[in-house]
Amino acid sequence: MPQQPESHACRICGQQFDRPGKPDTGDCGGDCVRCMADYRDPDALETMRKVEPDNPKWKSATGHWPGPQIALDCDPDLQEVARLTTMMRDVFDRVLSASNIARTRGTCAYGAILLRNSLEQFGKCAAAVRGGDGALREGAIDQAGMWNGHYWVEGKTPGGVGFVADITADQFGWPNAVVLPMDQARERYRAGDDEIVAEAVDDLEAQITAEARLAIRCLDD
Repeated sequence: MPQQPESHACRICGQQFDRPGKPDTGDCGGDCVRCMADYRDPDALETMRKVEPDNPKWKSATGHWPGPQIALDCDPDLQEVARLTTMMRDVFDRVLSASNIARTRGTCAYGAILLRNSLEQFGKCAAAVRGGDGALREGAIDQAGMWNGHYWVEGKTPGGVGFVADITADQFGWPNAVVLPMDQARERYRAGDDEIVAEAVDDLEAQITAEARLAIRCLDD
């Protein structure tokens, strides 16, 4: 007797699946095609365009993504954030070069901490490091439409304008310095568990501080 497919639920909407091969309810790793298309997964979008060809929700994302620029023209309050973000990317590039690191992949947490501190101190912003591990469509999306683990900065200007700032977005095909209003940024960035992220950031900051103190002691000796 052929084995019946095991019933399980989409991790996003909770829908139960018993026919995982059916296009409009097909499941991929626990996320149904409809939910994956909601999160702009390219393969899921293609499936939903075939299943519901007249539904404008699944239209091509061409021209829909925030463009590859710092959003200077979106709000005057973001201009100072953009200036500081661009400046800190230049600083970060010099740090990477001095450390013989050629690419930003794997350095996003360091970059996010540097950027957060600068925006708080020099931009008078309320800022925090956010992140996601790439699971359940959390983290940052690349230009191919895939979600990746990543760290970035979210904050508010002194005037209360919410934004996302990122100085390591180039690893995903975006510009090397990104500043977007919060409503646009949600197309590319979705934060995961804040407590887990905060703990990871605290641990990294403690490590950086300890290494800096050790380096100073070595210089004194």
